[in-house]
Amino acid sequence: MVSLKDLIAGLPDKKALAASDKSGFSELPNLEEIDSFLEEIKTPRKKTLKEILEEIGVRMEKNMKVLPPPEEQPSSEPPSSEPPSIEKKLLDYQKAIDELANRAKSGTYVFLDNIFPIPLARNEFYGYGGVDVNEPRYSIKYPLIKTYSQALSFWRELLRTNKNHIFIPQECWAQAMAGKTCLERTERDERRSNFLLGKGLFPINPEVEQYLQEFAGLKNNCGQEKAIEYDDVGNIFYVWHEDRHAYDSLVSLVIKISERGGLKRKRNGNVHRNDAHADEVLVASAVYQTIKTKSPCLIVSNDGDIDRIRQAYLNQFEHDNPQKEPLNVDFYRMARLDD
Repeated sequence: MVSLKDLIAGLPDKKALAASDKSGFSELPNLEEIDSFLEEIKTPRKKTLKEILEEIGVRMEKNMKVLPPPEEQPSSEPPSSEPPSIEKKLLDYQKAIDELANRAKSGTYVFLDNIFPIPLARNEFYGYGGVDVNEPRYSIKYPLIKTYSQALSFWRELLRTNKNHIFIPQECWAQAMAGKTCLERTERDERRSNFLLGKGLFPINPEVEQYLQEFAGLKNNCGQEKAIEYDDVGNIFYVWHEDRHAYDSLVSLVIKISERGGLKRKRNGNVHRNDAHADEVLVASAVYQTIKTKSPCLIVSNDGDIDRIRQAYLNQFEHDNPQKEPLNVDFYRMARLDD
């Protein structure tokens, strides 16, 4: 069994100053080179026209590189007061997913929260106890479901083409599957509430059906719950048996730091009732991968709690291991399509 202490011990120590001698003093400059330079500037040589033009060209080229590309330059038109259309949001959403693909291809491990779009308003319960059997338990955002289906197809392709580099912990995947199950149940309840004698049960909403098909494809392609071989991990984050002790220790430590600092916001007066600690598991998974592989990791979420937990652990790590290089675990806030 590998311990967390053993894994951390294998991390690189902080680099020694390159320009220091054994006494700790900086290296002295080369006096001969300084004298030669001073002789040159005492008797400046007249520059030719060709040299002057070449210098101007180099300066112009340097200035052009500093300017942002045309599409990034500020527009002279006043900003529009209207919110962006859903089409514009979807285009920006796809660009963000493409950027995650680029990060993965460059060697960064990407860890996803439960950020797959689910067309249910979070925490909009009507109440389990007094709800009428004919009332839907959630508000379904029907106008956005078609857009959500397209977004799911983006995620599906991203995960399919980046196995072993883009992961989602099992706890976060379970949350996504629970949201999909809630949608199926809600759609069924709404169809039952519209039941008419003689006509039977209404057919499922075609946009909901398309969404569920996309989610089923996502699960079939990427929902691998465990790995058989090292080279075939897939997208569901998996920890091998020999490293399980180290990983579990890390999860416990992150949970302790989160609870001690009260880093999770209260929602509806409660602090994550029946908390499965998916937020802490997400942070611990990315940290574990960074320690194990000595490679950078990126956590992708739209939950500020996770960023606070990440930063708190990184601070704790630097405090406990001052001789080690800081861990390279970044955070990327993924926009929501319904913001």
